[in-house]
Amino acid sequence: MDISTTLIGLVMLALFVVPIWYAVQKESTENKYFLKTFMEEARKESLNITAYDRLHHALIGVDRTAQKVLFAEINDEQITTRVVNLDGLKSCAVFEVSSTKKTKHGKEKVIGGIDLQFVYFDPKRADVFVRFYDGQNDLAPDGEMQLAEKWNTLLQPKLIQKQKVA
Repeated sequence: MDISTTLIGLVMLALFVVPIWYAVQKESTENKYFLKTFMEEARKESLNITAYDRLHHALIGVDRTAQKVLFAEINDEQITTRVVNLDGLKSCAVFEVSSTKKTKHGKEKVIGGIDLQFVYFDPKRADVFVRFYDGQNDLAPDGEMQLAEKWNTLLQPKLIQKQKVA
């Protein structure tokens, strides 16, 4: 085999491998940064997060002892947090905002948003919506519905326990 062929093969391999390696490293670094920032925000709120998940633009976690959910949206190096207290909650449900659009092939369902809705017993307290998918900012749903359903299922036993105590 000719040395120039070997060099061309190595250069071609590097052209394909280096960008993939860089993307994986960047995503790994970003995930670590988001998680570190999320845990710092949890400490500020005196929460000990026992379970969490990452969405494209946010993190959600629960402190089972304090009975609180922490939701943190991360946009342009800025973090916005919301704490949802599970005390006084009547229900938790997945809420899908959708519409029907006419296309050449018939009607098509367009999902505008996927939220986790928290409803309180006290009618004076407004419902809380935690956004898992936003049709205006995200291209297409990518597991957000399954993740919202997972968190709904995860939080349901907490609500049932609270209702039995009350």
